[in-house]
Amino acid sequence: GEKFSDIAAKYEWLAKDNKGVIKPDQLIKRRGKLGLVKIGTPADLEAWFDKTANSYVKVGQTEGRLHTFIVEPFCAHTENEEMYIAIYSERCRDVIMFYEHGGVDIGDVEEKARTINIPVRLEDGEMSITEREIDVLLGPCKENEAIRKFVRNLYEAYKTLHFTYLEINPFVFTNGRIHILDLAAKLDETANFLCSDKWNGRNASARAARSIEFPAPFGRDLTSEEQYISDMDAKTGASLKLTILNRKGR
Repeated sequence: GEKFSDIAAKYEWLAKDNKGVIKPDQLIKRRGKLGLVKIGTPADLEAWFDKTANSYVKVGQTEGRLHTFIVEPFCAHTENEEMYIAIYSERCRDVIMFYEHGGVDIGDVEEKARTINIPVRLEDGEMSITEREIDVLLGPCKENEAIRKFVRNLYEAYKTLHFTYLEINPFVFTNGRIHILDLAAKLDETANFLCSDKWNGRNASARAARSIEFPAPFGRDLTSEEQYISDMDAKTGASLKLTILNRKGR
């Protein structure tokens, strides 16, 4: 794998010895509770990465190897600034949930969050959040114009990019800006022909360098054969799938 120092050299904020956060990026929930989030200086992050990378951890009943990480600048804030929002799709509607007290200790969000439902229409343009709905959704935060705009734009991005699930916990509004601190999302893979260019990156160089990846679940690394078929599947209109259940089976 890549060395932390080689990656850090490409980013100015890390070179300036600013505080940052590192955590695995492998479809693992509740990383903070599992001790899989490290906050500190670039030297602290590098030491933690060297110790943690390629180690095995158990999450629930699943054991897997930690091999992919995300590093981001640390956003100073207080716990009472942390908020929660989620959007997910059902057969006949999109559901948007919001709670002004997010974070790792949010508890049963289904019981606490306010919810609005957007009925599915033939045209995405007909699916929007009304002023009354956003007032209900945001509750005590409804007067914050930045949060209102963020929620509207987030839902537009959700539709445009064909997400089926998008959860941000937490995000914060501090110093007049929205900061997303942790996010989980699912894309509709069958929409690849519609928006592959949008998935690939924000600019031409990013698109040329890297396409979207659909990673295997944590603890389920693809074998070389499965990866080969997956790569073929991404290049053809046909559907090609391979899962090896027992390599020694007959």
